[in-house]
Amino acid sequence: MPGKKSGTVKKSRTKKTKKVKKTSTSAKAVAKKKAASSASGKAAAKKKMTSSTKKKSVSVKKKAAKKAASPKKVSKKTEVKKKASASAQKKVSKKASPPKSKSPVKKLAKVTKKTKALEKQEAKAEKIKQENEKKWEGFYKKAKQVKPVPFKISKPFSAKTAMEHPVFGWGWIVSNTNDRLEVIFKDKARLLLSNQPVQQSGVSVKSGKSGKK
Repeated sequence: MPGKKSGTVKKSRTKKTKKVKKTSTSAKAVAKKKAASSASGKAAAKKKMTSSTKKKSVSVKKKAAKKAASPKKVSKKTEVKKKASASAQKKVSKKASPPKSKSPVKKLAKVTKKTKALEKQEAKAEKIKQENEKKWEGFYKKAKQVKPVPFKISKPFSAKTAMEHPVFGWGWIVSNTNDRLEVIFKDKARLLLSNQPVQQSGVSVKSGKSGKK
């Protein structure tokens, strides 16, 4: 009987140890499962964190890119405005500013051209005057002995005769065309009217017919 009891005790002990072993293994398995689940949770959390950080970084980069692009647009607008204002200022300055003075060389060239033209005109006038004086001297030498006729606008005159003008002096009548006398005086030739009617007490009187060439 004692032998049977010891055997049963041993069996119960082995059963208990087996149970303890089973419970320990199951606890270990549960602990492993918990550890694995916690690790997977940590990994998932890490993934979430990384994804959120990535999203945040992407959004930050997009915002930065937008900010970087917006000043460019603003700068383009400001450049356009600056160009428009500069062109307007240039136009205003052109209108307001006096005309640019020409170079002294160009001014001198223009002055020299003008002086040359004036000199030519003066030389031409002097030449004509000298020729006229020569003609006048020739006519005066020929007809100086003949008494000249005093000039009056109402008198008729014939060509190739001498006259005495109250202002221009002695003159030679070269031609007479319709009472228009071409007379050479000492300084130059002139055209004079003759045989013109004179008003006398409201009645016009003509002195006579004019002699023609």
